[in-house]
Amino acid sequence: MTTVASEAQTLIVKARPAAPTKSEIIVTQPSVIGGKGTIAGIADTMEYSTNNGINWTTGDGDDIGDIEPGTTYKIRYKAVSADEEAERQFKSAEYSVTINPSCFIFESSFDIALRSTPR
Repeated sequence: MTTVASEAQTLIVKARPAAPTKSEIIVTQPSVIGGKGTIAGIADTMEYSTNNGINWTTGDGDDIGDIEPGTTYKIRYKAVSADEEAERQFKSAEYSVTINPSCFIFESSFDIALRSTPR
């Protein structure tokens, strides 16, 4: 077997894209005890996971509602084709958000009339 030396090749590997930001992903935490949360802004260029990255679901732009407190979502940009002109080639870093239980307690207010009687 004969080998031939070739000239060095240059490969350009783009950096991994940054994660989505708070300004792109809108999280609504529960406002009452027992309430559920909502996440909006997961576009079709993104994907999300609810099981720590084991499985990923492509976003569709619709809000994700009725999220139980304690649930953590990982959100990232999807990888795209290896086209040299593509802005993103690799999946992005992940943005993580957890729906927290509400700590607000709303109380009703009412008036009490006190009557005093002489002793």
